[in-house]
Amino acid sequence: MRRGTILALATIVFVGCVKDMTNDVTVGLGGKRYYATIAPTESRVQLNQQKQTVWNTGDEIVIFTPDNTIQVASFDGKTGDRDGSFTTTKAYTLSNAGLTASYAVYASNATDLQLMAWGDGMVAPMVRIPSTQTYLEDSYASNVNVMIGTTTDGSNFTFKNVLGYLRLAVTGEKEVRAIRVESNGGETLAGDIVLRFDDVDYFAYYQNTSSQITIDCSQGVQLSDTPTYFYAAIAPIALSQGFTATIEFADGTSFAQSTSNAITIERNYIHPMNTLKTNYGEDEYKKVFVHHTAKSFVTPLVDAMNGSIDWGDGTVSMLKEFTSYNYLDNATSHTITIKVLEPKSVIMPSMKGVTKLDFSNF
Repeated sequence: MRRGTILALATIVFVGCVKDMTNDVTVGLGGKRYYATIAPTESRVQLNQQKQTVWNTGDEIVIFTPDNTIQVASFDGKTGDRDGSFTTTKAYTLSNAGLTASYAVYASNATDLQLMAWGDGMVAPMVRIPSTQTYLEDSYASNVNVMIGTTTDGSNFTFKNVLGYLRLAVTGEKEVRAIRVESNGGETLAGDIVLRFDDVDYFAYYQNTSSQITIDCSQGVQLSDTPTYFYAAIAPIALSQGFTATIEFADGTSFAQSTSNAITIERNYIHPMNTLKTNYGEDEYKKVFVHHTAKSFVTPLVDAMNGSIDWGDGTVSMLKEFTSYNYLDNATSHTITIKVLEPKSVIMPSMKGVTKLDFSNF
């Protein structure tokens, strides 16, 4: 309820941006050193084999201090460490920040060094959840996870995760180039959000929001009979109508599956989905054959797990509801094949040009 209230009031609680940066100073080696660890209760930056969050070589954090400075510090350790030191590499002056304690944000590319004012006077950062995240084996992408660090002595920080994680398990025979995850109810999954330093469960959306996240597998990820795991780091939110996952393969085809069940994505939790099988045999598909004589056809609405439509002129596409297709060939008739998995119902929006419907294999 607290989160819902803040989201509803997001347009009125902000006083404005108080950023006023000057004096971009490169501190270099020998700058102030900070020490950071990931909270032991935070069991989810990159995941290790124990599904624990770990630091990466080259990771950077941004530190906001009560003396009106911002410092960027680089990790001194190696990938896989859960604690270690950070050495300051840059420092900025920030006028009138109004902080009473030091706070840190990971990752450095997740924030534009902007501070926003909440209605109660708390000043906190605007951070970015990217809508495109690069695939990393058995982990969410490096530099996409957002964490907030707190300290009691100004030098030692403990970090807590801000986001939730959706895990898709996929089997099949093809090579994946991308996976798109989209909220069916239009809820925000990515974009700019404003946090609170004093409580990571408080946040509000700011701008550049998106209801879709793409896991970029442009180098190619080969599927097999053993599940391959794909992680999306997303805003913790209730997906009122579930989500749709669309897998794009290297051969140009795609496969989609949707769930309409409400799902609550909680901060700091991995939410595993049931294994998505993409290598169905031809005999597992149900088919509807439409004999058609008109120059255009409006696709039916099919309640099914996944589907495609062969227009009968050599063109095959994903089955999308109420999409109009115009024939460019000179044929006077076509046999349209609608192929789906686990269908429940079919609604035909138009019978124009239909001479025969064949449901014998449905």
